[in-house]
Amino acid sequence: MNDNLREQFILMMTKCSKYNASSPYFCVLPVNELGILHIISESSDGNSQNGISLNMQRIQERLQISKPAISYNLNMLEKKEYIVREIDPKDRRRISVHVTQKGTDAWEDSIHQHEDMWNQLVEEFGESDMQALTQLLTRFFEVVDQMNADGKL
Repeated sequence: MNDNLREQFILMMTKCSKYNASSPYFCVLPVNELGILHIISESSDGNSQNGISLNMQRIQERLQISKPAISYNLNMLEKKEYIVREIDPKDRRRISVHVTQKGTDAWEDSIHQHEDMWNQLVEEFGESDMQALTQLLTRFFEVVDQMNADGKL
């Protein structure tokens, strides 16, 4: 294998990690927090005051993150006062979550910033190149996931 290609690949993966970690620089919310807020918002049928019972498996499947990562992000959202978690008085094993107005505002700001960034990327690269990149990354992560499932990683 070409050592230069390997170095370039590692550099790009490092940049991807830095981008994901620094997404608040580009947006109000990190990607995982944004995803969790979206799931909570869509599950509450537009009435965030009613709250919802969290379905951790649903969040895991949609965002493809671990339960500890979900808990961490929920703690961060609560610390920022974007969500409120309460024990369900009817079933103390359940936790009800709702998005605060501050959380709704942050979510909307982040969505607009993500859309602006996406539009700029598509304008710069072109839709066909963005589609090709997305397909390559999808295939890449399918291969990595399969290698992980096979115990090769």
